[in-house]
Amino acid sequence: MSMKLFQSQVFQTVIVGVFVVVISQYVLRFIIEPIQVYKRVIVKIDNKLKFYSNVIINPPFGGQPLTKDYLSARQELRELSCELESSYKMLPFKRFRRDKRRISVVVKDLIWLSNATGHRDETNTVNVPLMADDKIKNIRKNLRIDKL
Repeated sequence: MSMKLFQSQVFQTVIVGVFVVVISQYVLRFIIEPIQVYKRVIVKIDNKLKFYSNVIINPPFGGQPLTKDYLSARQELRELSCELESSYKMLPFKRFRRDKRRISVVVKDLIWLSNATGHRDETNTVNVPLMADDKIKNIRKNLRIDKL
C-alpha cells in the first residue's frame, strides 16, 4: 500500500510542488531580498545627500546653535552609514561582496559627514564645507550613483 502511494502521480506532484515552494522561498529570503535591501539603502543615501546638501555644506556662522535641520542631517547620515554596512554584510556570495574597500570608504565618509555637519572651523585652517562637498562626491563615486 505505501509503495503505491510513492508511485502515485498526485503524491509526486504534491512533493515536487512543496519542494519548489521551499526552494523559491529560500532564494527569495536569502538571495533576492538582501540584494534589494542593499540597493534601497544606496538609493536612500543618494536621496538624503541631495536633500541635506544645503545643510551639510553650509554650517551656521558665529557659533549659532544648530537648528533642527542640522541635527536631523547628522542623525540621518549616521543611520545611513550603519544601514549600508549591515545591508552589505547581509549580501550573499562573495560575488556581491567584492566591493568591500569602496563600501568601507563610504561608511567612513558618511560618519565623517555626520560629525562635520554644522561644524565650522573658526581658525580657518580647515575648509569643512569644501571637504564635505568632496566627501559627497566621493560617496557618489564609490557607490556608482549616476548623475541626473
